[in-house]
Amino acid sequence: MAYFLRLDRVCSTWMRVEERRRFNFFWRIFHQVVRRGDTYTYDPETTREQAHSIWMSGGHTTYVACVDGQVVGTYILKPNQPGLGSHVANAGYMVGVEGRVKA
Repeated sequence: MAYFLRLDRVCSTWMRVEERRRFNFFWRIFHQVVRRGDTYTYDPETTREQAHSIWMSGGHTTYVACVDGQVVGTYILKPNQPGLGSHVANAGYMVGVEGRVKA
């Protein structure tokens, strides 16, 4: 099943997240997505601390999507490979339940 952010509801831009306290805004989304075990290979029992290490590491940039002041999605952007492959981007996306529509 594919899910997409509801384009008719998106009225704000992606906001960069750098501070640990901002992790609270999208921990709920990370947990919703990962605990299902059907899209990411992370352990469905990933702890909050482990999730922070995965999604907020210094090796990539983390963003959230806000709609009407609420965080509805998140993504990370990072180099695909170290060294000679660092010019190729890799990204991971998660959208919370309230921001999804079925395709």
